Amino acid sequence: MLEDYLLESYGQALVPRKLKGSPGAEMDYLIVAGMGGSGIVGRYLKVAVEGTWGKPVIPVDSCPVFVPKKGRFGLIAVSYSGSTYETVEQFRELSPYASAAAVVTGGGELSELAQSTGAKVLKVGGAPAPRFGFPQMLSATFSLFGWMTGESAVLDLLGDAAARIAGWAKAGEPEDHVDRLNEFVMTRLPVIYAADHLSPVGYRWKTQLNENPKLSSFFSSLPEANHNEVNSSNTGALGAIFLMSNNYSRCTRASAEAHMRVAKVTKYVESVDEKDFLTEMLKLTLIGDLFSLRMAQRLGVDALGTPLIDDLKAHLGKILKKQS
Repeated sequence: MLEDYLLESYGQALVPRKLKGSPGAEMDYLIVAGMGGSGIVGRYLKVAVEGTWGKPVIPVDSCPVFVPKKGRFGLIAVSYSGSTYETVEQFRELSPYASAAAVVTGGGELSELAQSTGAKVLKVGGAPAPRFGFPQMLSATFSLFGWMTGESAVLDLLGDAAARIAGWAKAGEPEDHVDRLNEFVMTRLPVIYAADHLSPVGYRWKTQLNENPKLSSFFSSLPEANHNEVNSSNTGALGAIFLMSNNYSRCTRASAEAHMRVAKVTKYVESVDEKDFLTEMLKLTLIGDLFSLRMAQRLGVDALGTPLIDDLKAHLGKILKKQS
């Protein structure tokens, strides 16, 4: 079952790899390129390391023209399939200028391109679909960051989080969260609200609900939503899910609570009691993943298939071929 696979992978596959032979490259910032379920790992890395590393981490999910090539930078490209057009092109465009380059992939064109340029390759694989390889890709990306920068503390942080999540999942803790969420959503259109370190988690929830149960859902960041979106929160068709944290600042918590008081929609608060911010992020991510699978089961939807994405990629290839 997909749920069993997830529960197991969030404990085992999150364990980081300690890589040898650091490139010792000087860099002023790091670019993490990726799309969809592969690209989300860059957002998690940014939250985890930017404050302690002291240099920018730039997650990129666009076509190459929008990416800077100034200064000294490291590059990590993430594509589970190895065939994501935008990520392959980002790597092709950026790797010649990078102080150090690496990829996380299951193979494909990205792997071949990386090997031809001498970039380091960390292989991932075995997941039922690329988005279910999130723990593997996160572990590999964190490992490459440590290898590139020499910042090994983040590997210990992830290793500790993996151990704690494994015990938490084995005890069946996520189940109560998932059952309550399913009961809440029922006939409502979910809108996920999160802030600060939980913003990547909220975005992950949104994408998992889009891909697994094929459910329209949306993500908004707080406090930004207080200055625009709250003005339109006036329909019972919406179900607002607030990802809350004891680690939020006083200002952030006040912003979320004010939004909940004013918005005229049905509301639900989700949280876990966790002081370590990375463990908190990953526990909530696992809850969101399981929630999306349970929704797919309830709606009778094939969680693995993504026919419209496959169709879109076919059209993209034809359009690009005509333009070349």
